[in-house]
Amino acid sequence: MMMAELNTVHNMKTLCVYVCSISMFDVMFSAIFIRMGCLLFNLSDFMYEKQTFFKQRYLFFVN
Repeated sequence: MMMAELNTVHNMKTLCVYVCSISMFDVMFSAIFIRMGCLLFNLSDFMYEKQTFFKQRYLFFVN
């Protein structure tokens, strides 16, 4: 009886640790993914601004 109870507690702990580690990994992965997304978005925005800036400069010099 005691052994079975200990086994159940051990399983519960293992499950808890597993779930916690999964959720932590999930949060970290999500944060990294979101950060990468923001970085890419900012980069594309920056590139677009540069592009329009160079287009304006080019048009200015051509005219």
